[in-house]
Amino acid sequence: MQHVKAMRNPFGDKIAEPESLLFGLLIVLFSALSAVLLDWKIVIGIVAVSLALWFLLRYPPVTFALFLSSGYFKGDPIISALTGPLDLTLVFAVILSLCLFWQIAVKRVSFRLLRNIWPMVAMIVFAALSLLYTPDLSYGLPKVGLLVTGVMLSLIAGSLILSQPQSLKTFLNTMVIIGSVMSIYAVVVGRTLGTNFINAFGSNYLTLGKASAIAVFVLLFFGFEKNRLVTKTLKLLLCFVLLWSMMSSGGRGPVFAIVPALAIGCLALWIKGDRFQFRHFVFVSIIIGLMIIVLLVSGLAGTTFINRASMVTNSLSNKTVALSGGSTLGGSATARIRYWSASLKLWAGKPLGGVGIGGFNKAAFGTRGELYPHNIFFELVSELGFIGLCLFLLQLFFCWRSIMTFLGRNISRPAFSSGLILLLLIAYLLVNACLSGDLNDNRQLFALCGAAVALIGNAEQTEDASI
Repeated sequence: MQHVKAMRNPFGDKIAEPESLLFGLLIVLFSALSAVLLDWKIVIGIVAVSLALWFLLRYPPVTFALFLSSGYFKGDPIISALTGPLDLTLVFAVILSLCLFWQIAVKRVSFRLLRNIWPMVAMIVFAALSLLYTPDLSYGLPKVGLLVTGVMLSLIAGSLILSQPQSLKTFLNTMVIIGSVMSIYAVVVGRTLGTNFINAFGSNYLTLGKASAIAVFVLLFFGFEKNRLVTKTLKLLLCFVLLWSMMSSGGRGPVFAIVPALAIGCLALWIKGDRFQFRHFVFVSIIIGLMIIVLLVSGLAGTTFINRASMVTNSLSNKTVALSGGSTLGGSATARIRYWSASLKLWAGKPLGGVGIGGFNKAAFGTRGELYPHNIFFELVSELGFIGLCLFLLQLFFCWRSIMTFLGRNISRPAFSSGLILLLLIAYLLVNACLSGDLNDNRQLFALCGAAVALIGNAEQTEDASI
């Protein structure tokens, strides 16, 4: 019986009640003492910070979502003024680490949930070893540091926190709130700024597109069929606003990535052979497509996206221009093709271990600096070679196998949507990772990979505990 209890994962969506009450009591006592010794404004600040810390420690999935999304708000002047010299990502990373430490040291969470993230751990270790031969140690060293503190933390937290259904639901709802706030801000305020590219809270326009798309996927594919008619209608209206802001931002990648993500979802459901789930998925996908068409025809999508999307279609009609990286693709796409070509040349020169972590810019163009191919596969083959690529592909295979097994076991159960949404979000973020950002910019992808490979481990623990 004790063994069965040990197999349980005690990581729900909050810290246990006795510890929360004790922490709250300490806040009250400290606030009372501070009221006697300090100015009332300082006391209010201390109480506000203490309550926020209590909330974040009580709800680790919320903290995790804020950690992954903290970069969205760093450019906002109001938030920057409130945080001062503090780095938001670092703050949430510390709080998230405290949550994980509590569960590992005090709650004795099962390490079996971490057993299938070893390919990414091995890749990070290999990246650290590649510092011995990288041509740009000044960029490679901090990049490895971010891999450990960002990617590794995301993987571990994803496996330990998001493997529980209620925790995953809390996390996804938080991501919907973040994406919705950003989208509404962009539609109401961002469109009045007079710029071609629209963002929210000073974030990158591509960030706005990804945050909006994630919210759309969650709203329409995570328990949508169980909602009442009024709830479904409200969700559809919110999705229209989210797609509106995504297309108005001007980014092409976040919009184009929806199609392959939905295609992978269709493939998974077709393999499982469940007609009801497949028909429902196709129906919702058609709704998304119709919304996008309405936004394009009505002009609400904005001219920036339409003009930039037409560059791609025109270039694809002229294969010579597209393959040579001609200017008709647009400046950003032309630069990416140049980077991808340089990555393949570097890989051909050092196929096994690559040029070393962070060495792409120095090896390809002879200059130092934070430059990368804006494609996760080209980045891996150029800097970590065949070894890094194989380890990453193995991690993706573990995710696919775990999700497909989970879907097969829960084909007619409410938990089915948990596996489906993880598959869709991983596919969507992976496609985006092939178009922009570097390894450390894709913490959300690795967090969901950690959650995906822990799905089966958590199911096995539940079955053992029920015996």
